[in-house]
Order: sequence, then C-alpha cells, then structure tokens
Amino acid sequence: MKSYIILPIYNREDILEDVLNGISNSFEGDNKIICILDGCTDSSEDILNNFISKNKIDAGIHYMNDVHEITCLNYGLMQIKLMNPTEN
Repeated sequence: MKSYIILPIYNREDILEDVLNGISNSFEGDNKIICILDGCTDSSEDILNNFISKNKIDAGIHYMNDVHEITCLNYGLMQIKLMNPTEN
C-alpha cells in the first residue's frame, strides 16, 4: 500500500532540507510526497527541486498562491483521491 505525505511549504528555507531528510529517512516501500508551494518568495522551491533530483524521491510539486495551510492540506488530500479513484 502506498503512503502519502502532504507537505505545505511557505518560506521555510531555513528548515526545509532537514524536514525533507527526516521524511526521506523514514520512508520504506512505495511512498510519495505531495509538496504544495504556497507563494514562496525565498529559495524553498530550489531546495525542494534539488533534494528531489538528488535523492530520487517520488514527489509531486503543486503551486498555490497565498492560501492558508489547511487549504493546502485539503488540496493535497484531493490530489491523493484523484491519483487513487478506486480507493476510499
């Protein structure tokens, strides 16, 4: 069974690589990170892209603009449902 992690990101370049390393180190098997960049104005997007390409992580990057964290989480849940239409 595939596991998903929804990661809303808004200007957190100071901790993002540590968070990604923690997630990556705890992954075993078939997993996917759904990253939602919420109007970042720092280098979070570059850090995320570099980490994904360097570590061969299965991740989807989505873009939203200045919305609340809960909206990002709901969007991530909708993406999971779209990827798995036959599962409840």
